[in-house]
Amino acid sequence: MLSSNVRRIDSFLYCTRLDREPIDGRKSRSLEHQPSPWSGLEILSRDRNFSAYLVIRMLSQFATMGFSFYIVYGLLHFGMSDLTADS
Repeated sequence: MLSSNVRRIDSFLYCTRLDREPIDGRKSRSLEHQPSPWSGLEILSRDRNFSAYLVIRMLSQFATMGFSFYIVYGLLHFGMSDLTADS
């Protein structure tokens, strides 16, 4: 019984040493050198094509979402059959 407890404590100590990664000083940045989170938005003012792409992408998402509402509107107000709305 004592032997199993000693081995269990030994394995616990061994496993707790495995989950720690060595500290790599090359990867860490100081807080003074980190860019602002808003600095990525300057691409919108520099690249007009990318800005237009994002606007069109947002509008197409609204168009896709609105399409299902037009189907329901057509079914209720114009008396469309389910077969017409499905095709």
